[in-house]
Amino acid sequence: METQVGLLAVGNEVVEGQITNSNGAWLAQQLQQLGFENTYHLSTRDDPQEIQHALDFLKKSCQLILVSGGLGPTRDDLTRQVLAQWAGCQLELNTEQWKLIESKLKARGVTLREGHRQQAFLPEGALALPNDNGVAPGFYLNLKGFPTLASLPGPPSELKKMFDQYLQPLLSKELAPKRHFSLKTWVCLGAPESEISHITESLVGDQFQLGFRLHKPFVEVKVWVPLNPTSTQIKILDQISDKLAPWIVGDSIPKIRERFHQYLKKYDSIFIIDHLSDGLFFDKLREEQHSDHIRYQCFEHKSYRDFSHSEVVSILAHLVTPGHNDSLFISLFPRSENSAWLAFNQQIEAVEIPRNISIQSKLGRLYVIEKCFLKV
Repeated sequence: METQVGLLAVGNEVVEGQITNSNGAWLAQQLQQLGFENTYHLSTRDDPQEIQHALDFLKKSCQLILVSGGLGPTRDDLTRQVLAQWAGCQLELNTEQWKLIESKLKARGVTLREGHRQQAFLPEGALALPNDNGVAPGFYLNLKGFPTLASLPGPPSELKKMFDQYLQPLLSKELAPKRHFSLKTWVCLGAPESEISHITESLVGDQFQLGFRLHKPFVEVKVWVPLNPTSTQIKILDQISDKLAPWIVGDSIPKIRERFHQYLKKYDSIFIIDHLSDGLFFDKLREEQHSDHIRYQCFEHKSYRDFSHSEVVSILAHLVTPGHNDSLFISLFPRSENSAWLAFNQQIEAVEIPRNISIQSKLGRLYVIEKCFLKV
């Protein structure tokens, strides 16, 4: 059985919705890959009683609790004090960490305050986790009768570096997590979630834990596979791949995006000519890791009209200069009620939208945009 983990984010700004707890999602992914079982994601305000209530709840079922946030120099940064009190130990000054904090702040020309000094106080018996990207150290505490505790800073750049460099090796050594399952995914495009789920569920039965994620216009199928699957289970996985084959476009949405943006980096200049999506393509580009050498032109039409192949050829002939391999033109045009033209430089192809989805609908335009991401 996997070690069960509870994640607790501390901060008024998290509870009140001012920021999204992206730390929790990132930590959960890292922990699952290591072989831990994520059971709870909680968040509390900067309130000692609320933090302790959350810890009491997690203690009932979790062997590891990871707390993020509340390690700064201000009066409302109470995580270290509350964790020490909850675990029944005193705070003590870690002189080595205080020297590091002093050195970092002096190098920045910051006047030292008493609040800065509080960041060097750690629960008695805790192991300091250095903060290479910030000031406040985290800590790791393993006391008899309590779950293993780890406290990490709130800023994502600090938290991720601290986890990767210091906490992850420590957890692997001290808790020795063992993976019992691996996650297999199929990313499908062109069929509704109801159909994809019907096909998959009819094959899986009770052999696997199964999940779905709708990321329009993609449907992601997730199956948790034992590390040593039976011959029957292997056969089922092959059947899933065969049945979903007409719609499978990859095994990871982030990989599709990353591949597309790596492709764009081959060119000095990127020009996007969008007669189709009224800016939706640009919004999708900004959602992901985008390049700073993209030039975007969006054309809006009072009367949405279709383009013939000859019209597209003529437009691109005026835009794309043959022989200039350092520039890329990506063009999108409506073709019919259920299709579009997609062009990379002067290579034009027709994109047929499945199930008579209108090209003027958001889903129809998203389908064409995703086909663009897949083209490379």
